[in-house]
Amino acid sequence: MRQEIAKEILIVTDKPEFRALMETFFSRNYDVIMSENALEAYTLLENGYMPELIITEFTMSLPDGKNLIVKIKGNNKYIHIPILALSGSDREFARVDLIRTGSTGHIVKPFRLTDLETRVRSLLKITI
Repeated sequence: MRQEIAKEILIVTDKPEFRALMETFFSRNYDVIMSENALEAYTLLENGYMPELIITEFTMSLPDGKNLIVKIKGNNKYIHIPILALSGSDREFARVDLIRTGSTGHIVKPFRLTDLETRVRSLLKITI
């Protein structure tokens, strides 16, 4: 039986409690790198880290997730990485903004972790 290599996920959030929850939940099945802000996350990419998926909060301290997504999707080295944006708003203008930035998908908070994991699995299949 062939053992699968764990997929690498970069999770970006400026909220320590949420970071701990996400790390605990996802580290069971994935290699997880946590970042507390967009600048740190982008620096990881620039230093050669290439995750199969990025999960980022859309609204954080500056630079925020929106700017991170735009910067990643504007760079040919990283454009292939799917990005799942976490948003606190389900209003139409927020959804349009998420689409315009180039995020591969989004999920509105609050959400169930099982729903988030389903989304993650779906997006990782895109990169296989």
